[in-house]
Order: sequence, then C-alpha cells, then structure tokens
Amino acid sequence: MTADLMRNLLDALLPHPGLAMRGGLMLTAIVLTCLAAALYFTADLGVSAYDALALIAAYKYRLLPFKYCRIITDSICVLVGLVFDVTLGVGTVITHFLWGP
Repeated sequence: MTADLMRNLLDALLPHPGLAMRGGLMLTAIVLTCLAAALYFTADLGVSAYDALALIAAYKYRLLPFKYCRIITDSICVLVGLVFDVTLGVGTVITHFLWGP
C-alpha cells in the first residue's frame, strides 16, 4: 500500500522522468533502504519472520552457512515475484546481489 502510494505520488510529481532522474531516484532509494536496514539492525529488536527463515535453516537445521541460506531466501523471494508477474527492476537486482547477507 505504501509503495503504491509513493509510486502514484512520484507519477504525479514526475510524469515523464528522464534516465538521469530515474537513476538518481533509484540510487537515493537504495541508500535510504540501506540506512533503514542499518537502523533496524543496530536497534537490536530481534529478527523478522523473513530474516528468521535463513537463521533457522543455518543454525537450527545446519543446512548451509548463514550467508548462503540468506542468499537462497532472497532468491526465492525474487523468483516468487517473477512467478506472480511482478516487474523486476534494476534496483531489485542491485539490492539482491549487492546488499549481501
């Protein structure tokens, strides 16, 4: 819902953004997402259900090291999005492969 609201707002404010504007917006979004994640991690409020999947697979069931479990859960989420015909943007690919476990 929030993502739809922001998209509608940006479409109203910038109806036809150029490539440079879109790149700047994407870079800003990635930086803000990383900042939000850093604040969430340093607050030490526990883990979300999504994060818990990789932790359980790595530490309870000892399937693979955590970083590989995290990469697999992230990949599954991207694949589920593709199955349900979600638009896969450049920002998604960048955060998927470069954000890291």
